[in-house]
Amino acid sequence: TSGLDAVFVDDIFFPSGNAGGSGTELTANAFAHPSQMCIGGTAKLFAFATNASGDVTYVWTPAEVLNNAQVYNPVATLTETTTFDLTVNYLMNSASTQVTVEVIPLPETPVIEQNLNQLISSATEGNQWYNREGPIEGAVDQIFEPLVSDFYHVMVSSAAGCDSEPSNEIYMTVVGVENLTAENSLTIYPNPFRTDLHISYNLEKNGPVRISLLNLLGQETVLLADYQQIQAGSHSITVTPANLKAGIYFIRLQSGDFTTVRKIVLSE
Repeated sequence: TSGLDAVFVDDIFFPSGNAGGSGTELTANAFAHPSQMCIGGTAKLFAFATNASGDVTYVWTPAEVLNNAQVYNPVATLTETTTFDLTVNYLMNSASTQVTVEVIPLPETPVIEQNLNQLISSATEGNQWYNREGPIEGAVDQIFEPLVSDFYHVMVSSAAGCDSEPSNEIYMTVVGVENLTAENSLTIYPNPFRTDLHISYNLEKNGPVRISLLNLLGQETVLLADYQQIQAGSHSITVTPANLKAGIYFIRLQSGDFTTVRKIVLSE
């Protein structure tokens, strides 16, 4: 009635100058993958900020163990458990947080020694035996008895999956498993083989005969022949071992107090 214009304004919102306009506080978050690792391994750190967008900067410390301490995803190479401080800067605001990467010590480096025809590790558990061809399948006990002359060492794995440094290396010369004479002989062909394996042998006297196929641990994998009594002289059998993986095996012939072993290779 007075002739004056009137303007009514309500719910005016002035955004905060610290972040993306939500009016909430800038926060920093960080995590590591993996958060637990073995000595000498690497972990990737990740940073992200809430209520910020655009020109965000990151500062990680300690910087000397990172490939780049000013990116959101540096890589850490660690020899001990480390807590990282992260500072996130956006406009005139900053926020901080921490993340810890646990470093697990490696198992103690084992020492091996030879006792007659056996190798013995100083570690009571977690062993894996190796020759020059690599890890020997199933050779995980403290005591290992090689069947073939080669260089051998052992490594130890912890429950957390960390591997020790390799042990000292010992060359084992396998002797004493053969006592061949003209009367007692063993011939195997072809070698390497794929399917059929021909075994010829000669006995100097009557007696029982047992022919076995052994794995690298000396364990009987397949019983090929088991005769209670066989006459002296020349004999032969042809076998087709089934369900075997390609690799190294041994044929063992036993007759009375006579034992001989031959190395064979199953081709792929």
